[in-house]
Amino acid sequence: MGAHGGLIGSAIDYIRFLTSIDGQRKPLLFQPNTFKEMLAVPNDPALRDKPVYYAKGFLVRKLAGGGVNFWHTGSLPGTMTIAVRTWSGYSWVAFFNTRPDDHTKVHLDIDRTLWEGIRPIKEKPSGDLFNKY
Repeated sequence: MGAHGGLIGSAIDYIRFLTSIDGQRKPLLFQPNTFKEMLAVPNDPALRDKPVYYAKGFLVRKLAGGGVNFWHTGSLPGTMTIAVRTWSGYSWVAFFNTRPDDHTKVHLDIDRTLWEGIRPIKEKPSGDLFNKY
C-alpha cells in the first residue's frame, strides 16, 4: 500500500501541503520551476490541447489567462478523499471513512458543493489561520 495509500496525515496536513507547494504559505516546499514542472502537460501529443490532464500527481485544468486548478481524488474500499487547489488560492480537502458504490458521483457532488461554498466569499481572511488547527 505504500505506493498508493501509505501516507498518513490529517485533512489539515494535506491543506498545509497544498498551500506550501507553490509558496502561498511558508515554508515553500518546491522551487517555482519544480512546481511548474509538476503541473506541466505530460509529453504526450494527445494531451497537448486537452483542458484537463493528469500531470505529476494531480489532475490539472487549464484556465483562460494562464491559471490552473489542480486536484486529486482517491478511494480504496472503506475510504475516499478529495483535495482541490484553485487558481485563486482557495483549497479544500475532505477525507471519508467510507466509499459508496457511486464514489465518482459523490466526489463530483462534494466538489460542486465546495465550489458553491466559496462563491459568496468576498474577502479572504488575512494571515495564517493554521495555528488554530
